Amino acid sequence: PRIHPFFSQMGKIKNILKVSLGYEAINIDKIDGYNNKFVVYYSVGTVNLECRLILSFRDESHLDFKIGHVNKQNLVRKMDEIRIDNDEIWAQCGVKTNDLVNFCREKGLSGFEKFAGLPGTVGGALFMNARCYEKSICENLIAADFFDLDKCYKETYTFCQSHWDYKKSPFMNNRRAILAGRFRKSIGTPEEIQKSCDFYLNSRREKHQFDFPSAGSVFKNNHSFGKSSGAIIDEAGLKGTSRGGAKVADFHGNFIINTGGATAKDIFSLVQIVKKEVQNKFGFQLECEIRFVGRGFLGEV
Repeated sequence: PRIHPFFSQMGKIKNILKVSLGYEAINIDKIDGYNNKFVVYYSVGTVNLECRLILSFRDESHLDFKIGHVNKQNLVRKMDEIRIDNDEIWAQCGVKTNDLVNFCREKGLSGFEKFAGLPGTVGGALFMNARCYEKSICENLIAADFFDLDKCYKETYTFCQSHWDYKKSPFMNNRRAILAGRFRKSIGTPEEIQKSCDFYLNSRREKHQFDFPSAGSVFKNNHSFGKSSGAIIDEAGLKGTSRGGAKVADFHGNFIINTGGATAKDIFSLVQIVKKEVQNKFGFQLECEIRFVGRGFLGEV
Protein backbone atom coordinates (compact mmCIF):
# COMPACT_ATOMS: atom_id res chain seq x y z
CA PRO A 1 0.00 0.00 0.00
CA ARG A 2 1.01 3.61 -0.45
CA ILE A 3 1.76 4.99 2.99
CA HIS A 4 1.25 8.74 3.32
CA PRO A 5 3.78 9.91 5.94
CA PHE A 6 1.90 13.13 6.69
CA PHE A 7 -1.19 15.12 5.70
CA SER A 8 0.54 16.14 2.43
CA GLN A 9 -1.13 19.53 2.84
CA MET A 10 -0.48 22.36 0.45
CA GLY A 11 1.18 25.66 1.38
CA LYS A 12 3.41 28.45 0.18
CA ILE A 13 7.10 28.28 1.00
CA LYS A 14 9.48 31.17 0.53
CA ASN A 15 13.22 31.07 -0.13
CA ILE A 16 14.18 27.45 0.53
CA LEU A 17 17.92 26.77 0.53
CA LYS A 18 18.85 23.10 0.70
CA VAL A 19 22.22 22.43 2.21
CA SER A 20 24.38 19.37 1.47
CA LEU A 21 27.61 19.30 3.41
CA GLY A 22 28.99 16.12 1.90
CA TYR A 23 30.14 14.71 5.23
CA GLU A 24 29.05 11.60 7.08
CA ALA A 25 28.75 13.18 10.50
CA ILE A 26 27.65 16.57 11.70
CA ASN A 27 28.07 17.51 15.34
CA ILE A 28 25.84 20.25 16.69
CA ASP A 29 28.07 22.27 19.00
CA LYS A 30 25.83 25.09 20.08
CA ILE A 31 22.57 26.89 19.36
CA ASP A 32 21.87 30.49 20.34
CA GLY A 33 18.19 31.39 20.00
CA TYR A 34 15.91 34.36 20.40
CA ASN A 35 12.52 35.30 18.94
CA ASN A 36 12.34 32.35 16.55
CA LYS A 37 15.81 33.18 15.16
CA PHE A 38 18.62 30.72 15.77
CA VAL A 39 22.34 30.72 15.15
CA VAL A 40 23.50 27.12 14.88
CA TYR A 41 27.19 26.26 15.18
CA TYR A 42 28.32 22.98 13.65
CA SER A 43 31.65 21.26 13.43
CA VAL A 44 32.03 19.02 10.37
CA GLY A 45 35.39 17.33 10.43
CA THR A 46 37.80 20.27 10.39
CA VAL A 47 35.24 22.61 8.85
CA ASN A 48 33.39 25.07 11.05
CA LEU A 49 30.30 26.82 9.81
CA GLU A 50 27.67 29.16 11.07
CA CYS A 51 24.06 28.70 10.04
CA ARG A 52 21.42 31.33 10.73
CA LEU A 53 17.85 30.10 10.55
CA ILE A 54 14.56 31.92 10.64
CA LEU A 55 11.89 29.24 10.89
CA SER A 56 8.14 29.43 10.84
CA PHE A 57 5.45 27.03 9.74
CA ARG A 58 1.77 27.03 8.81
CA ASP A 59 0.82 27.88 5.21
CA GLU A 60 3.85 30.10 4.59
CA SER A 61 7.35 29.32 5.73
CA HIS A 62 10.55 31.30 5.43
CA LEU A 63 14.00 29.82 5.79
CA ASP A 64 17.03 32.09 5.65
CA PHE A 65 20.49 30.49 5.89
CA LYS A 66 23.83 32.21 6.27
CA ILE A 67 26.58 29.65 5.80
CA GLY A 68 30.34 29.93 5.59
CA HIS A 69 33.11 27.58 4.44
CA VAL A 70 30.83 25.11 2.63
CA ASN A 71 31.97 25.68 -0.96
CA LYS A 72 28.39 26.36 -2.04
CA GLN A 73 27.39 22.69 -1.71
CA ASN A 74 24.27 23.29 0.29
CA LEU A 75 21.64 20.67 1.27
CA VAL A 76 19.76 20.06 4.53
CA ARG A 77 20.49 16.60 5.92
CA LYS A 78 17.48 14.35 6.29
CA MET A 79 18.62 12.73 9.54
CA ASP A 80 17.34 9.42 8.21
CA GLU A 81 20.12 6.93 8.99
CA ILE A 82 19.43 3.53 10.56
CA ARG A 83 22.09 1.08 11.70
CA ILE A 84 22.91 -1.68 14.16
CA ASP A 85 25.19 -0.17 16.78
CA ASN A 86 26.56 -2.23 19.68
CA ASP A 87 23.62 -4.65 19.68
CA GLU A 88 21.17 -1.76 19.55
CA ILE A 89 19.06 -0.39 16.71
CA TRP A 90 20.07 3.22 16.20
CA ALA A 91 17.64 5.34 14.16
CA GLN A 92 17.81 9.08 13.55
CA CYS A 93 14.80 11.31 14.11
CA GLY A 94 14.04 11.73 10.39
CA VAL A 95 13.68 8.00 9.72
CA LYS A 96 10.14 7.19 8.62
CA THR A 97 8.56 4.85 11.13
CA ASN A 98 7.64 2.37 8.45
CA ASP A 99 11.24 2.40 7.15
CA LEU A 100 12.37 1.38 10.64
CA VAL A 101 9.86 -1.48 10.56
CA ASN A 102 11.15 -2.60 7.15
CA PHE A 103 14.79 -2.34 8.27
CA CYS A 104 14.08 -4.61 11.24
CA ARG A 105 12.10 -7.03 9.10
CA GLU A 106 14.96 -7.35 6.61
CA LYS A 107 17.46 -7.92 9.45
CA GLY A 108 15.27 -10.50 11.19
CA LEU A 109 14.67 -8.22 14.18
CA SER A 110 11.38 -8.32 16.04
CA GLY A 111 9.48 -5.79 18.15
CA PHE A 112 8.26 -3.19 15.66
CA GLU A 113 5.71 -5.22 13.66
CA LYS A 114 2.70 -3.43 15.19
CA PHE A 115 4.01 -0.12 13.81
CA ALA A 116 3.92 -1.35 10.20
CA GLY A 117 2.21 1.29 8.09
CA LEU A 118 2.31 3.98 10.79
CA PRO A 119 2.73 7.47 9.27
CA GLY A 120 5.37 9.87 10.54
CA THR A 121 8.96 9.60 11.74
CA VAL A 122 10.93 8.07 14.59
CA GLY A 123 11.37 11.53 16.15
CA GLY A 124 7.64 12.18 16.08
CA ALA A 125 6.84 8.68 17.34
CA LEU A 126 9.14 9.14 20.34
CA PHE A 127 7.88 12.64 21.07
CA MET A 128 4.23 11.48 21.21
CA ASN A 129 5.03 7.96 22.45
CA ALA A 130 3.23 6.48 19.45
CA ARG A 131 0.88 3.62 20.27
CA CYS A 132 -0.40 0.97 17.87
CA TYR A 133 -2.47 -2.10 18.67
CA GLU A 134 -1.90 -1.70 22.43
CA LYS A 135 1.88 -1.27 22.12
CA SER A 136 3.77 1.99 22.74
CA ILE A 137 7.09 2.69 21.07
CA CYS A 138 8.72 3.42 24.44
CA GLU A 139 8.50 -0.32 25.18
CA ASN A 140 11.38 -0.83 22.73
CA LEU A 141 13.44 2.19 23.79
CA ILE A 142 16.82 2.00 25.49
CA ALA A 143 17.96 5.60 25.14
CA ALA A 144 17.57 8.69 22.99
CA ASP A 145 20.05 11.32 21.84
CA PHE A 146 18.70 14.87 22.02
CA PHE A 147 19.85 18.46 21.80
CA ASP A 148 18.98 20.68 24.76
CA LEU A 149 18.22 24.14 23.37
CA ASP A 150 18.49 25.72 26.81
CA LYS A 151 21.83 24.20 27.77
CA CYS A 152 23.04 24.32 24.14
CA TYR A 153 24.61 20.89 23.95
CA LYS A 154 23.79 17.31 23.04
CA GLU A 155 22.79 14.81 25.72
CA THR A 156 21.61 11.22 26.00
CA TYR A 157 18.40 10.30 27.77
CA THR A 158 18.25 6.82 29.35
CA PHE A 159 14.83 5.22 29.39
CA CYS A 160 12.87 5.35 32.65
CA GLN A 161 9.35 3.89 32.67
CA SER A 162 7.96 6.51 35.06
CA HIS A 163 8.68 9.24 32.48
CA TRP A 164 6.31 7.71 29.93
CA ASP A 165 2.55 7.25 29.73
CA TYR A 166 -0.24 7.11 27.16
CA LYS A 167 0.76 9.59 24.42
CA LYS A 168 3.22 11.18 26.86
CA SER A 169 7.03 11.43 26.76
CA PRO A 170 9.77 13.31 28.65
CA PHE A 171 10.39 15.41 25.51
CA MET A 172 7.14 17.34 25.81
CA ASN A 173 6.83 20.80 27.32
CA ASN A 174 10.56 21.48 27.16
CA ARG A 175 13.20 22.47 24.61
CA ARG A 176 14.72 19.07 23.95
CA ALA A 177 15.06 18.25 20.26
CA ILE A 178 15.18 14.48 19.60
CA LEU A 179 18.10 13.51 17.37
CA ALA A 180 17.97 9.71 17.42
CA GLY A 181 16.52 6.75 19.26
CA ARG A 182 18.34 3.63 20.47
CA PHE A 183 16.14 0.55 20.59
CA ARG A 184 16.62 -2.97 21.89
CA LYS A 185 17.43 -5.62 19.35
CA SER A 186 15.26 -8.74 19.56
CA ILE A 187 16.05 -11.60 17.23
CA GLY A 188 13.08 -13.10 15.45
CA THR A 189 12.20 -15.42 12.61
CA PRO A 190 12.01 -13.53 9.29
CA GLU A 191 8.94 -15.50 8.21
CA GLU A 192 7.08 -14.76 11.45
CA ILE A 193 8.08 -11.10 11.37
CA GLN A 194 6.83 -10.77 7.78
CA LYS A 195 3.60 -12.56 8.68
CA SER A 196 3.03 -10.21 11.61
CA CYS A 197 3.78 -7.08 9.53
CA ASP A 198 1.37 -8.26 6.85
CA PHE A 199 -1.34 -8.80 9.46
CA TYR A 200 -1.14 -5.23 10.75
CA LEU A 201 -0.80 -3.74 7.27
CA ASN A 202 -3.90 -5.62 6.16
CA SER A 203 -5.72 -4.43 9.27
CA ARG A 204 -4.90 -0.82 8.39
CA ARG A 205 -5.87 -1.41 4.78
CA GLU A 206 -9.24 -2.83 5.81
CA LYS A 207 -9.79 0.28 7.91
CA HIS A 208 -9.03 2.46 4.83
CA GLN A 209 -6.08 4.14 6.53
CA PHE A 210 -4.08 4.21 3.28
CA ASP A 211 -6.82 5.73 1.13
CA PHE A 212 -5.96 9.39 1.81
CA PRO A 213 -3.07 11.35 3.33
CA SER A 214 -3.54 11.78 7.06
CA ALA A 215 -1.58 11.91 10.31
CA GLY A 216 -3.47 9.02 11.88
CA SER A 217 -5.57 9.66 14.99
CA VAL A 218 -6.17 13.36 15.60
CA PHE A 219 -7.43 13.24 19.20
CA LYS A 220 -6.25 11.27 22.21
CA ASN A 221 -8.59 8.74 23.74
CA ASN A 222 -9.79 9.56 27.23
CA HIS A 223 -11.03 6.47 29.07
CA SER A 224 -13.05 8.62 31.48
CA PHE A 225 -15.38 9.44 28.55
CA GLY A 226 -16.42 5.80 28.42
CA LYS A 227 -15.70 5.40 24.71
CA SER A 228 -13.11 6.26 22.12
CA SER A 229 -12.77 9.74 20.62
CA GLY A 230 -13.66 8.30 17.22
CA ALA A 231 -16.94 6.90 18.57
CA ILE A 232 -17.78 10.21 20.25
CA ILE A 233 -17.13 12.16 17.04
CA ASP A 234 -19.27 9.65 15.13
CA GLU A 235 -22.15 10.03 17.60
CA ALA A 236 -21.87 13.80 17.23
CA GLY A 237 -22.65 13.34 13.54
CA LEU A 238 -19.36 14.85 12.43
CA LYS A 239 -18.16 12.21 9.99
CA GLY A 240 -17.89 13.79 6.56
CA THR A 241 -17.61 17.34 7.92
CA SER A 242 -15.10 19.28 5.83
CA ARG A 243 -13.26 22.57 5.52
CA GLY A 244 -11.48 23.17 2.26
CA GLY A 245 -9.65 19.98 1.34
CA ALA A 246 -9.70 18.65 4.92
CA LYS A 247 -12.42 16.22 5.94
CA VAL A 248 -13.41 14.09 8.92
CA ALA A 249 -13.09 10.64 7.39
CA ASP A 250 -16.28 8.73 6.64
CA PHE A 251 -14.53 5.54 7.72
CA HIS A 252 -13.23 6.74 11.12
CA GLY A 253 -14.33 9.71 13.22
CA ASN A 254 -10.85 10.26 14.65
CA PHE A 255 -9.17 10.64 11.26
CA ILE A 256 -8.91 13.90 9.35
CA ILE A 257 -7.91 13.29 5.76
CA ASN A 258 -6.63 15.45 2.93
CA THR A 259 -9.06 14.91 0.05
CA GLY A 260 -6.97 17.20 -2.16
CA GLY A 261 -5.40 20.63 -1.73
CA ALA A 262 -5.95 20.88 2.03
CA THR A 263 -3.94 23.57 3.81
CA ALA A 264 -2.76 23.62 7.40
CA LYS A 265 -5.44 26.28 7.99
CA ASP A 266 -8.14 23.91 6.69
CA ILE A 267 -7.01 21.12 9.03
CA PHE A 268 -6.68 23.46 11.99
CA SER A 269 -10.14 24.96 11.39
CA LEU A 270 -11.72 21.52 11.13
CA VAL A 271 -10.11 20.43 14.40
CA GLN A 272 -11.63 23.47 16.10
CA ILE A 273 -15.08 22.68 14.70
CA VAL A 274 -14.92 19.08 15.94
CA LYS A 275 -13.75 20.13 19.40
CA LYS A 276 -16.50 22.76 19.70
CA GLU A 277 -19.30 20.45 18.53
CA VAL A 278 -18.27 17.62 20.85
CA GLN A 279 -18.01 20.05 23.77
CA ASN A 280 -21.47 21.48 23.05
CA LYS A 281 -23.20 18.10 22.59
CA PHE A 282 -21.51 15.94 25.23
CA GLY A 283 -19.49 18.26 27.47
CA PHE A 284 -16.28 16.44 26.57
CA GLN A 285 -13.12 18.43 25.87
CA LEU A 286 -11.17 16.54 23.23
CA GLU A 287 -7.38 16.78 23.46
CA CYS A 288 -5.35 16.87 20.27
CA GLU A 289 -2.80 14.18 19.63
CA ILE A 290 -1.32 15.98 16.63
CA ARG A 291 0.63 19.21 17.13
CA PHE A 292 0.28 22.48 15.20
CA VAL A 293 3.51 24.47 14.99
CA GLY A 294 3.95 28.08 13.90
CA ARG A 295 2.51 31.55 14.12
CA GLY A 296 -1.22 31.52 14.81
CA PHE A 297 -1.14 28.00 16.23
CA LEU A 298 0.81 28.17 19.51
CA GLY A 299 -1.38 27.73 22.54
CA GLU A 300 -4.53 27.21 20.49
CA VAL A 301 -4.70 23.40 20.37
